[in-house]
Amino acid sequence: MHQQYDLQLFSGAIIQLKHLSTNDYLFSNRIKLTSGSKETMLGCTKNQYQEGTKFQIHLAYTDFGDMLYQPIKYGDLVYLKQLDQIVTINVNSKSQASNQKEAMLMEKQNEILGSQIFVITPSELWQGSLQKIKESTINQASIIRLINITSNLSLHSNSTYFKQKDLSGCIEVTGCSERDQNDDWFINIHDINLKDGMIHVLPRFYKPIFHGSLVIIRNAFLGTALNSHSVLLKSKNQEVTTNPVIPRIQNELWEVVLMKIEGERKRSVENQLLYGEKVSLLHSKTNQFLKYNQGQTNPDKTFQVCCSDENLFLEEWSIIPLIPQQTSAVLCNDFFLIQNNTCQQYLTSIAEPSYTTKSQYKTFLTQLPSNASVWTIEAVLNNKQNYS
Repeated sequence: MHQQYDLQLFSGAIIQLKHLSTNDYLFSNRIKLTSGSKETMLGCTKNQYQEGTKFQIHLAYTDFGDMLYQPIKYGDLVYLKQLDQIVTINVNSKSQASNQKEAMLMEKQNEILGSQIFVITPSELWQGSLQKIKESTINQASIIRLINITSNLSLHSNSTYFKQKDLSGCIEVTGCSERDQNDDWFINIHDINLKDGMIHVLPRFYKPIFHGSLVIIRNAFLGTALNSHSVLLKSKNQEVTTNPVIPRIQNELWEVVLMKIEGERKRSVENQLLYGEKVSLLHSKTNQFLKYNQGQTNPDKTFQVCCSDENLFLEEWSIIPLIPQQTSAVLCNDFFLIQNNTCQQYLTSIAEPSYTTKSQYKTFLTQLPSNASVWTIEAVLNNKQNYS
């Protein structure tokens, strides 16, 4: 193995997943059903399949081209492909129990569906820790969780054993919504497949954000993008939700508008977005600004967030770094909080599938930074035409 790279996880690396509690390896096996057809099942065992199945992990950024050899960080969207059968891990919508779903392998060689995409998170995430996210690199023996972005279920080793003869003693793998220790997996990097002995790093992680840039704003853990929903609120403002749209090119874009004093726009595209700087976010399609819906609260007394073209330049937000001392420029794939400068509350979103439709999540403002969502940003275009 290439020790000079410290065994960091990259897109295209060949990995195995080892269960934290039981030391069982994740594996897949082709079984024959009673109907005579064959199906690929996922299981966990440390006996018959000692080494476990090798999966190739890929970044799922379908709108950024070839992501091979790009470092994988916490909050990234990934899919896992079994090499010998060219199948991908999926958590199906078929119910097995009240809180579990079927995990299986899908034979999709040319198409990566949203249901097969996972957000990769640190194991401490569900205890509410923001500290772990600062250790953004994933290395050999890192402990992770894989959460399906469509069903919000994490890859989970169940206590049920397979009954088939060739799977005897193997624990079933499902998707589970309970965030406990059974969701944790060790990363075992088997091979990285380096091209000419070099890692080809794309500029996405180093790209700065400028005044006028068109960006996607994404919940770092849910993998969902901040979008303006089509439902109108009573105040005629548009509702704002997060929407896990795949492929990513369907996510809605926001224009970064840097503000001078008295609500006036800056003019030069050379002005770079800095932490703590006042910024407005303009929806690229509706030409409405992201706003705190003053006077309107949700049933749980949290403040609403909406899009409105009223008081255009009076709504300002600040990008707050996770490390308070950080004063540098905001770069793509950084992790940060977003604070409203009017009410001093933090933008957050939670998985609440019944809120509007099954595919949308509630977005609102919360008072405590410990309850706030961690966000990341993707610059799709540094738009210089409007500000040259």
